Amino acid sequence: MRYYLWVLPNPTHAAKLAAQIRDLSRIYRTPLFIPHITVASGNQPYRFSSFDAPKVRLLPVETKNEEKQALYYPVSLTPNLLAIQTFYAPHKRYYTPHLSLIYGTFSVARRAEWKQKCPVYTEEILFRHLCLVQGDADVNNWKILETWELPHNDKTY
Repeated sequence: MRYYLWVLPNPTHAAKLAAQIRDLSRIYRTPLFIPHITVASGNQPYRFSSFDAPKVRLLPVETKNEEKQALYYPVSLTPNLLAIQTFYAPHKRYYTPHLSLIYGTFSVARRAEWKQKCPVYTEEILFRHLCLVQGDADVNNWKILETWELPHNDKTY
């Protein structure tokens, strides 16, 4: 088992993204999971350190043929998100933050079809929580162990 650190979106955006994940999961019989951005992974549990909650933009949906990560939103790498990632995974040279929508191996044509149907998010999304997750490559084995709220000044979230 490995440990992961995720940042979770504010409740309004989490509900919208969870609905997208749920719809894809139901149609294509894939594992269900909560919307998140992974900031670090390792063999030991992480301890909480306080950071300002990152606000990020979800960029247009992409897909990678060589990976199990079939459909995802790349995420703008903001200073707050980079600060969290750098603190917890200083050894990782290349960090490509993203928010996955579905995992699995699917045809290029199917992925292209899904890509066209995904909404575009134009607003910044505040990621208010950091959580410790235990799991492995099988999404069904992911378990949230602890969740911490990240401080933020924007009262609209």
